This record gives sequence, structure tokens and C-alpha cells, in this order.
Amino acid sequence: MIFQREDFSPTVAKEPWRQYPAYSNPKFEMNIGSCVIKGNSKTRLVDTGLEKLDHGIDQPVRETLLSELDAFNIIPNDIDIVFLTHLHMDHVGTGMVKDNGVWKPTFPNARYLAI
Repeated sequence: MIFQREDFSPTVAKEPWRQYPAYSNPKFEMNIGSCVIKGNSKTRLVDTGLEKLDHGIDQPVRETLLSELDAFNIIPNDIDIVFLTHLHMDHVGTGMVKDNGVWKPTFPNARYLAI
């Protein structure tokens, strides 16, 4: 994801950013990830990341969570539990999908837990 520095931390002045060269540009890229845990006949997902939705955040073209799961032969129905570490958009953005104008869980068989 590419953030505008001011959007990421609007209350921090420009001066403190100078000590962090990676974030010194007006825009900077940040990786957002998810993790799959398989075992005991369960498939668990930690965070759903930020899908390519109309959320106003610039995202370079990258693989989506669903295509990455598919590469490991995991389909949305396989996920038993979704752990959400916190409720920021970049951690929950793929947790729901719009289907014929109605928001539904992306992982319909999963129990969603905010931890």
C-alpha cells in the first residue's frame, strides 16, 4: 500500500520524519500481510489484509489475499477461524465481500474473532 505521510500520521510534523529515510518521501510503501495456520484439521487465518476496494488508499498491483490462498489450494470455505489482531482497515479489509449489493463474510464457514 502507498500512504500519504500526512494521512498515515497527520499529527506528526515533517521534522521527526527526517530520521526515518524510508518514510521521508511524501508517499511511502508499506507491506500488509496475513498468515495462515493449519493444524488439527483446522485452517486459521490471521488478519485479512486490505483487498482492492474503493477505500482511497493507493495500492501497487500485487496479488490479492484470495489469489494467494488459491495458490496454496485454500478456498474461502476452507477457513475455519479468522483472527483479527485489531480493527484497522488494513487488517480487516478482505473480511467482507459485496455480493449483489449485500455485504457478506468472505470466509463464510469461519468464526471471526477480534483478539
